[in-house]
Amino acid sequence: MPASVVPSAFIIGPAVVYYRAVGVLTPWTNVGVTLDDAVMRINQEMWSPDNLNGVYGSVRGLDVSQMVSAEIEFTLGEIGGEKISLAIPGATYTAPDATNAGGTPGSSTTTAATVVGATTVPFTAATNFVVGDYFSIDTGANKEYRQITAIASLNVSFRDPLLFAHAAAVAVVETVSDNRSVVTMPTVRRQPAAAYREWALVSESGKSGVNELRIPIGIASSAGEMTVADDSVAGMRVTISGRLDETNLEISLYRLFSPA
Repeated sequence: MPASVVPSAFIIGPAVVYYRAVGVLTPWTNVGVTLDDAVMRINQEMWSPDNLNGVYGSVRGLDVSQMVSAEIEFTLGEIGGEKISLAIPGATYTAPDATNAGGTPGSSTTTAATVVGATTVPFTAATNFVVGDYFSIDTGANKEYRQITAIASLNVSFRDPLLFAHAAAVAVVETVSDNRSVVTMPTVRRQPAAAYREWALVSESGKSGVNELRIPIGIASSAGEMTVADDSVAGMRVTISGRLDETNLEISLYRLFSPA
């Protein structure tokens, strides 16, 4: 009989990453689908004396397990602020804010149409606009936010090129920010309980089920590594490492589920 290959047994799809609060049977939060190879890693460090007098090698019965660890490593195809903060323990995440500035905000319209890639927009009036202010241009799906870097007469400049074309006479309004989320560095060294989550990396098994490495108590153990390229999807590499429960050190660092 000729040899044969069942593709479904070898070709599998991407993995999916989930998390939820530790020790609480709440619904899982779907972090996203992995971009490239996802890793389920279980490490066990063994020590064996190899310098016994007159013995040439390691001896059965003298192996000692020194360390057990579990990790999941994956790349997410989304690098939004809230997900970046998951990869940096203790980081502070601030949600986007698109509200108009208070007090006496700048408000004007454009005097000419602008093209994609423009870094200067002509305003009808620049009253109450100063360098450092944020503003929105246009409305609806074409609305964009920028921060002013220079004002020359009524020409307002900014660093990041426009992503959309805008007609003449569209609104420009001062805002409190440029509608981007912000992640800032941790302010504490010892991580609080809230920094730990239950994690799961789930992938097809090639059979009739899924493989899953579940880490009951996990935390990001390396800085989030972001890769941006012009020929691939931007992604963030994350490593989540298991931790023992301080109230019961005999609870397993991991649970590896495989279909029958």
